[in-house]
Amino acid sequence: SGKTTVFEILLQGAGTAAAGRENIGVVRVPDERIDRLSGLFQPKKTTYTQIQFVESAAAGAGRAAHKGGDLFAGVRNCDALVAVVRGFENPAAPAEDGVDPERGLRTIEAELILNDLAIVETRIERIEKELKVGKRQGEAEHALLQRIKTGLEAEHPLRETTFEPEAGKLLRGFQLLTLKPLLVLYNQDESSKHV
Repeated sequence: SGKTTVFEILLQGAGTAAAGRENIGVVRVPDERIDRLSGLFQPKKTTYTQIQFVESAAAGAGRAAHKGGDLFAGVRNCDALVAVVRGFENPAAPAEDGVDPERGLRTIEAELILNDLAIVETRIERIEKELKVGKRQGEAEHALLQRIKTGLEAEHPLRETTFEPEAGKLLRGFQLLTLKPLLVLYNQDESSKHV
């Protein structure tokens, strides 16, 4: 789809480090305000904001999640996700089922949903075991996770749902992927007919 090219463009020569299935790159964000403050106060060290980009090789992750593997582990702690969807023809690298950006996006979203569903189901099972032995402190969490499970099974990403503050706080600990903002980048050539 071109995600490595996009990754390299974002880094613009900042350098990357391979970490298992992921490439990680850090870009320093220049800021004139920090430069002025540093000039005024003359600190021993000036630290700029940094953005860390992670390129994941997470294809097929949904199926792996149900077998215990988490191919999305490298991006689970990210603040946002970028899905690079192929929208170009290339005879040198033909698409298996033809180029269909909408299908590609549906596939990515389905993998994210399946991964989240596996996490939610695992937690529900643990809470149900606790409830059977009389531990009632997990009842509210169980009800919330059942609601989330129903939405995920209906193929609705969690970012489309509004949660009350207490529920949102609880869910942050799970690092569910469909809760994260998703930026979709359609990678097209100039003659592409796909949108």
